[in-house]
Amino acid sequence: MVIWLTGLPGAGKTTIGQILLYKLRALNKQSLLLDGDKLRAALEQNNYDLESRKSIAFTYGRLGQMFSNQGSVAICATVSMFDDVRAWNAQNISSYLEVYVKVSPEVLHQRNQKNLYSDAETDNAVNIVGFDIAVQEPKSPDLVLVNDGEVSPESLADQILNLIKE
Repeated sequence: MVIWLTGLPGAGKTTIGQILLYKLRALNKQSLLLDGDKLRAALEQNNYDLESRKSIAFTYGRLGQMFSNQGSVAICATVSMFDDVRAWNAQNISSYLEVYVKVSPEVLHQRNQKNLYSDAETDNAVNIVGFDIAVQEPKSPDLVLVNDGEVSPESLADQILNLIKE
């Protein structure tokens, strides 16, 4: 199975993914977390332009598929806001669960991880999804998690776990 956690930077994908990983392992499920930032570092991919982002998103999908085919639950926590990447995943990964971690722009600006949003507003940064790279929101995710701080990340991870159990 591949659990594809997608959303804008700072949405909480990694936090939710880490909690979900812990919960799956507690249930003796062979699982791993493929985190976008850590994968970029491992693959030495430091380009953030549209084509580089799309290329690495397809790589994440193929890696998730490979681990899933070997019996693991692969949790992919990645921005990857591309319709064609998610379509490829849905067509090529036999057990694919798409989860959209949605956060209001106000909360994202408050969190402002890595100063992405403040830099973008002052034109000091380029290639930021939601500013100069268009967002392609998921059209029909299996689950939408609103992560504006009203619900704990643990409860959000439980929603994913409950969906898997069904």
